[in-house]
Amino acid sequence: MKEISDSIKWRTVARIHCFSGPPERIAKIGRRAQAGDAISELVKTEEYRETKEIDGNLALDVGLNHLIDIIAGLDPSAIKWDSSHAFIGVGDDGGAAVASQTQLEAERNGTDYQYVAMDAGFPMRTTSIDGHPSVKYRASFLSGVACWGWAEWCVANGNGAGKVLLNRKAEVIGTKPAFDLWIFETELVFG
Repeated sequence: MKEISDSIKWRTVARIHCFSGPPERIAKIGRRAQAGDAISELVKTEEYRETKEIDGNLALDVGLNHLIDIIAGLDPSAIKWDSSHAFIGVGDDGGAAVASQTQLEAERNGTDYQYVAMDAGFPMRTTSIDGHPSVKYRASFLSGVACWGWAEWCVANGNGAGKVLLNRKAEVIGTKPAFDLWIFETELVFG
């Protein structure tokens, strides 16, 4: 007899695809990324440099409570993390992730942070490499955007007052050069 478990686990894998080169070429790749072109095609360009991978994150209490409100219909006006409202945020404050946080630490402390809207077609339902259901979020940080040391990231359902962060990860990612394009994607895997 197969044992049935009622626990749901969530894990993430985030990838930052880095591109560098002549500004006109970077701008063109950025437009393609924002239009939803596949990463597998974009990394074929000579401007592609590397992909940085980050495992894990922390689900935030405020995000989980908001998710329950959406699932159960407790707040019909609850804003979802959908194509019209989802943002990836990055900041320069690597203070530890704590479940009670409600914003990026850089935002709370008044240092460098930026929220960027989804590329076309995102978020999307996917299946992880190990066969579990997942959702993938992706945003393109264009030339001139978020050009400082990245030390934290999140998925939020807005970029201003009232937004709700679903998760947060504190980890030194690197410093984004001013004229580079960094495409940030994160996959939330359930199971």
